[in-house]
Parts: sequence; C-alpha cells; structure tokens
Amino acid sequence: MTKELLRTSLVVALWSAAMWFAWLGWDHGYYEVNGVAQGPYRAWQVVGCGAAVTLGAVVGYLRSPGRSSIWIVAAAGVVGFAVPWGRDASGDESGMWLVDLMMLLVGGFIGLSMLLGLIWLMRDADRSDGRWSEEVIGFLAIVGCLLLVTPVFPLGVVVLGIAAVSYVRRRRNRAPLVR
Repeated sequence: MTKELLRTSLVVALWSAAMWFAWLGWDHGYYEVNGVAQGPYRAWQVVGCGAAVTLGAVVGYLRSPGRSSIWIVAAAGVVGFAVPWGRDASGDESGMWLVDLMMLLVGGFIGLSMLLGLIWLMRDADRSDGRWSEEVIGFLAIVGCLLLVTPVFPLGVVVLGIAAVSYVRRRRNRAPLVR
C-alpha cells in the first residue's frame, strides 16, 4: 500500500464519519406517520448520508485508482461510517445493534466495492483494445459470487455468466493479456 493510498483511505474514513455526524448523528427522536412510530432517521437523511459517503469513496478512488484501491477505499469508507454509528447504536438494550452493524459492514463493503469496481471496469475498457483483461473478468467473478449471497442473487448468476463467457472468448481468441 502506497503512502498516497493510505492518506486517501484515511481521508475517506474521516469523511464517512463526518457524514454520519452531519446527517444522522444529531437525530435521535422517533416520530409518528399515519399512527405508526418511525425513526430515528427520516428517509431524506439516510439518502443524503448514503450519497455523501458514496461520493467521498468515489472521489477517494479516483484520487488513487487501481485494482487494490477498490477494496481499501471501500473498506475505509464503510469502517469510517460504521465506527460512529456503532458507538451510537451500542446503547440499544436488545443487542440487535451488533447484527445491524455486521449487516452495515458487509452490505456497505459489497456496495461500495461494486461501484468502485464498475468505475475500474469503465476505465479499463477505455484503455484496452475493447476486450476485458483477465483482472476485469476476475473482478466480475468476485462480484457475481458476492451477489449470490444477497437478495438480488439472480443478478449474481448473470454477472458470473458474463464473466465466464468473456473468459472463454478471451482464451479462444488467444488474445494477449491487457495490462
């Protein structure tokens, strides 16, 4: 890991934590809609916070692009958000906050990794001869496997199929690896 990537990851983590405080950290009240208690966050807060954290991760990735940056920047963004969220949620007496924290860490990491990976795919396709490199095909296979354990598992099957077809075509044409 380069110093630049380490610095970028730290900034992304701090940005994500700041976004939790700015969007969600101040609201602890529940409210009633049509006789049903909801909260403590309103939908606009969650959408705004998610968009801000995502934007921070994308900017961080574009500042330090690369294959390994996908995983490191995504992890930094999710952990940066999860630390203050977990500290605040740990006051829940039911103990369910720990399950929610695990879902936040896994789901957030998968989501940010997929987004940053798609950016990497687009950048890779622009630089190559129009064929995906084996690294891109490998990334698609990883994303497909991750999607298989989510509610959108049919999408995982499709992504794995695309990766398999791309790999077979590359091997059949004996195209040189694009680096």
